[in-house]
Amino acid sequence: MLYLGVCCSWLAYKLWNLGLAKTPAHISGMLISLEPVFGVLLAMVLLGETMTLLMVVGSVLVIGSAMLSTVIPMIKQKQAQ
Repeated sequence: MLYLGVCCSWLAYKLWNLGLAKTPAHISGMLISLEPVFGVLLAMVLLGETMTLLMVVGSVLVIGSAMLSTVIPMIKQKQAQ
């Protein structure tokens, strides 16, 4: 209970606020969408879980959409200049 209260609640929000102060909001917002992917990776490392094909496809879709939503505005901004 102590771990859940301190690490998953207080520490997570503290680190989020520190990161948000140092990075643009749109980049921080995209990192939040990667949370399920990090959860799967940690389950593989810590719990010895294996990835199914559906998990791989889902992870690729989540990572791809996060990358596109970050890269497309940067490309548009460069084209406008």
